[in-house]
Order: sequence, then structure tokens, then C-alpha cells
Amino acid sequence: MANFKYIMVFAVLVSTFTYADDIAIAEDKAEHEEKYCDFNLYLPAKSEGTPDTLLLERSDLSSLNTTTDNNTVQWTIEVADHALAKWEAASADHIGLSMLIYCGDKLISSPVVRAPLGKKFRVTGMDEGARRIR
Repeated sequence: MANFKYIMVFAVLVSTFTYADDIAIAEDKAEHEEKYCDFNLYLPAKSEGTPDTLLLERSDLSSLNTTTDNNTVQWTIEVADHALAKWEAASADHIGLSMLIYCGDKLISSPVVRAPLGKKFRVTGMDEGARRIR
């Protein structure tokens, strides 16, 4: 009978720890979903009432590296080969204009294109919210 009591105590402890682990995993998943969001770069609409045009999304990038310099976030971005021609033409047509970078639904940066951009370019001067891009 004493062995049965120990088995029951062990079973209760295992189920308690398993429940606690399940809660921790669910909390980590919810935190991860809130913490990160997807990269989307739009060209602003040319006229009022027309939608912005999606130019690049995360699948169009070979890499997106985040660094911090003087408390501002900057990205080094490399465009994938399949999106490169579209990107180069759009950046050449938008010199002096902003492009809109969203983190999910939230606008996090609207950098001005200073020169035609190629396969690899840098976006600078963003706040900490830019770290959420994955």
C-alpha cells in the first residue's frame, strides 16, 4: 500500500509539471507571435484614393540583418534574384520619394530613396520597433 501512495504522489507531480510546461510553452508562443512580424515594403500611391503598391515582402529578400548604431536600428538588406529587376526599376523611379516599410499592419519606417538601389542596401535611422521584423 505504501508503494501505491508513492506512485500516486509521483503521478500528481508529473502531471503538475507537465501542465506547467504546457502553460509556459503557450505563453512563449504568444509572446513570440507578438514580438515578431513580417517585412513588407510598399511604394506610396501616386494619387489619393488608390492603394499603396506592395513591392517587396520577406520572401523577396535573401537576407535582412539588424544592427544598432548610436541607439538607432539599421538594416542591411539583400534582395533575392527573383525580385531584383522589379526592385532596381522601382528604386530608380522613386529617387527623392519615400517607401513605406510595415511590420505587419504598422508603419515603422518611411525612408527616402537617395539613389538607385541595387541588390544590397541599407536602411538607417529607425527606432527599436524595427527589431521586430523577421
